[in-house]
Amino acid sequence: MPFSVTWHTILDELDEVPPDTSFHTPLSEKPFRLEDVQEHRLLISYREQDTTIPLKRDQFETLYERISESPQAFDLDRLPADAEPYATILSVHPRFEIDQREGVLKNTDTPTPSSLVDAPLTVESQDHEPARKEPDLPLYSDSLLLTRIRCS
Repeated sequence: MPFSVTWHTILDELDEVPPDTSFHTPLSEKPFRLEDVQEHRLLISYREQDTTIPLKRDQFETLYERISESPQAFDLDRLPADAEPYATILSVHPRFEIDQREGVLKNTDTPTPSSLVDAPLTVESQDHEPARKEPDLPLYSDSLLLTRIRCS
């Protein structure tokens, strides 16, 4: 699969993430936020810093190639300095997964959500609508009332 397809899947996944979502890096556990999604790069900011950091598309492609070309999982310790956010964002793709116990980034055959994304609870998700709504139909009590009226 060409990287452009993977890149656009990542961009689509990021478009679905609420704006106040927190991401964190797999090794150092540093929290960061996604500031902007652009065709050729992503802009992030770490919580304790005021600067915006660009994550370039071509760097994602390099990481993608290293993972795709090897039959082994990619060891996260091999990431260059300051490249942890690349692994975090790549794990947003449903076919990539970070196993923090093993310290690897790998392809997966079954789509998995990223464990490095902490989406905030929205009002809708807090209300917990029942999965099945009861129909607004007369039930036993109404039937019993009708039976009593008829018998009277």
